[in-house]
Amino acid sequence: MVPPAGALRVLAFIPFLLSLAAAGPAEAWTWFPPERTLQAPLADPREPGLGFAVVEDAIISARVGHAFALGRTGNGGGGDFEVGLDGSAWLWFSSHPRLNFPLETVDGTFGVWAGARGERLGWRVRLSHWSGHLGDGASMIEARRIVYSRETLGALVFLEPNPHLELYAGPALFVRADPPTQAFQFQLGGELRPDRGIRRSRETRPAHVDPFLALDFRAKAENGMRLNQSYRAGVRLAGAPGGNALRIALGYDAGKSERGQEYRRTERFISLGVGFGD
Repeated sequence: MVPPAGALRVLAFIPFLLSLAAAGPAEAWTWFPPERTLQAPLADPREPGLGFAVVEDAIISARVGHAFALGRTGNGGGGDFEVGLDGSAWLWFSSHPRLNFPLETVDGTFGVWAGARGERLGWRVRLSHWSGHLGDGASMIEARRIVYSRETLGALVFLEPNPHLELYAGPALFVRADPPTQAFQFQLGGELRPDRGIRRSRETRPAHVDPFLALDFRAKAENGMRLNQSYRAGVRLAGAPGGNALRIALGYDAGKSERGQEYRRTERFISLGVGFGD
């Protein structure tokens, strides 16, 4: 079986990232560090994750995915360079009587990324593939089905004005898009987490509960630069340092759908979700 061209484009980016890391001191390179220093934007629905949410109109949204660091220079402190991989599947189920949950859409993504984080500034470059498909529970499948497949190269700059707040912004381009469309995109957002400064200092804490607020805005040329909006507010339950955490969040999303087969559709919905990981 010949690998898809999109997959080859993304995977071919890995040697380039590793060559950048090789420019640093060889003894400083660590393979598969246990934690990431670069955290993905929490409110961005396109980022890989693990969890599920109950959406308006009896919809179940489930995500199965993870992002991990392949390697890092240094020990996770300020200014370390990091390279990683990620992947995720996003499933959208409708709900019928007698515990029947037809699969409406399924979107898959994977990517490679590199970046660094200092005391207040950080950056990330990510090349990713995204494809969207109709599930066998969708209505009028043959009439509605399209080929939706895209590769995106995006860059984000992160700024921490204070130990509890992180802001980010940056452009992105479709390297290839099917259906063909305009390439330019821009993203900005932020996260308010009272525990952020404590996590960065690696202070040992017992099990704890912390509130968080996150928002993400995305403007795409293909939508006339109309703003897609995502908001998350909730609590983060964490145990031992470096371990997994559980997030419970109330969300609101509005704009053109981020699901590939529905990308022309305008959506607005409230959700209540549970997420796992950091």
